[in-house]
Amino acid sequence: MTFPEPAPLNKRAMAFALDLLIVLMGLFTVWVVFWILVAFATAVLDSIISAIAGHEMSKIILKPVLLVLWSIVAFLFPVLLFGYYHARLDASVIQGSIGKMCFGLRVVDTEGKRLTMKAAWWRAMNKLLSILILFGGFIPAFTNPQRQAMHDKMSGTLVV
Repeated sequence: MTFPEPAPLNKRAMAFALDLLIVLMGLFTVWVVFWILVAFATAVLDSIISAIAGHEMSKIILKPVLLVLWSIVAFLFPVLLFGYYHARLDASVIQGSIGKMCFGLRVVDTEGKRLTMKAAWWRAMNKLLSILILFGGFIPAFTNPQRQAMHDKMSGTLVV
């Protein structure tokens, strides 16, 4: 099977930047809504716990609860948002994120087919790993003819 030409790296970089902006805007919006809800819930819980057990006990109970909530939102949610955004769109009929669509790029498997949702999640998590190692996972795209980054090689995908 003949594949279209691998996507130019400059188009991939611009698509990545646009997608990053989209994900960060979504993340910021969720954090703002979350903190409004946390502030409200904290005030309500503080009143309830203070009435039952006293003000000092309220501080002892609420501090760990808020720490756990913040940890979930600050660390787990960005991973899930990033994964869902990329996986859902890579497995869709447009075969790529909004950034890729804007630059005429598609993500396919090594047979040229659309990704399954499972394969798209795998690629998204590998892409996150490529980013977390100080973007080092993108270096292989400069050295191989298919222009596959580490996450593409690990996932068996191509960007065309």
